[in-house]
Amino acid sequence: MHYRDKEPASSFAEYIAKVNYAKALILTFSISIYLTTLIIYYLFDRDLTVTRNRLYFFCYCLLFIVFAVSTVVFFKVRKFRPKQIKLFNYWLNGLGGFTMFWSLAYTITDLKYNYPLPVLSFLTACMVFMCGLILSPVFISIVFIAAWVVFNFAGSWIIYHTYFSLHLFLTSVIYIGIDLIVMYTNYRIRRRDFEQAHILNNLNQELETAVRTDFLTGLGNRLAFDETFASIKKECSDERIGLGLLFIDIDNFKTVNDKLGHLKGDEVLKYTSNLIKNLHPNAFRFGGEEFIILIKSESPEDLMRQSTAICREVEKALATFVDGLNITVSIGVHFEMPPIDATSYDFINLADNALYQAKKAGKNRAHLQNPRSEQ
Repeated sequence: MHYRDKEPASSFAEYIAKVNYAKALILTFSISIYLTTLIIYYLFDRDLTVTRNRLYFFCYCLLFIVFAVSTVVFFKVRKFRPKQIKLFNYWLNGLGGFTMFWSLAYTITDLKYNYPLPVLSFLTACMVFMCGLILSPVFISIVFIAAWVVFNFAGSWIIYHTYFSLHLFLTSVIYIGIDLIVMYTNYRIRRRDFEQAHILNNLNQELETAVRTDFLTGLGNRLAFDETFASIKKECSDERIGLGLLFIDIDNFKTVNDKLGHLKGDEVLKYTSNLIKNLHPNAFRFGGEEFIILIKSESPEDLMRQSTAICREVEKALATFVDGLNITVSIGVHFEMPPIDATSYDFINLADNALYQAKKAGKNRAHLQNPRSEQ
């Protein structure tokens, strides 16, 4: 059984997706509320017999329907992938930008007649749409700069027939000031979210590593072995190559503990673990002074050559590390060619039988277990 179903990176992506999901909901809901106020305003305070007012009213109704449907769909479909969330946010930004520019044009036109609500409408649109800064700050900043230019120069020309108006300039400065404040606030929020997600991701990776690692030796533990066995078994089947398991036991290890102490025994375990890991990366501590190596091999003869080489390398290294004691390793070997039906338990059991034979034959050697003849 696998400990995790998803990689840490996926967990991090899910976290970002959830953050963007919440922000997108806020954006759709806020703009829907803003459009609702405009629709109510037109229904009760404007003359809908006037063609221009009727056109504005129907356009705002259409935008409201689009945003309302978007909000409902977003509430119903909660399990978006991060890429879908990103595309949806871009779409919302586009609709919000269109709404804001519409309000801008409407504001410039009706300022001529001293209508106060359009000014408030445009301010509201700016504030609502600035929620989208969290989603795409560069895009929205460009929108606001463009809006500022249009509001100043086009508005000055339409209303005052001049290229510059102090009144409109000061008004637009207020817009930009609000924009900068919200941008900075959203930047801090986004940075905090990223830092927290980064910390959580690192902690998750450390935890994932810890639960698969033997504390003393740094080798993979039983959980890591089970997962690696399943993946290598599949690779061997796909590549049509054999799979071998080496069950390694340190000979005379009790002598080390009895004569040199358990601390020295731990050092021998760590030293032997490093030797084994350097020889083969798929090495695991099974328990006590027992280790396992998983190896892809073309034949049982090749596997036995590698096993014997490990015995010689470990014997040579431990002779200098533990002076005066004859510390070696014995190896039980099991090998199968595809199709491999045996489980990890079967491999370990057969290799353990082979290890017993290696010990019985005098230790410091490897023995191959043939499942068809030695049961």
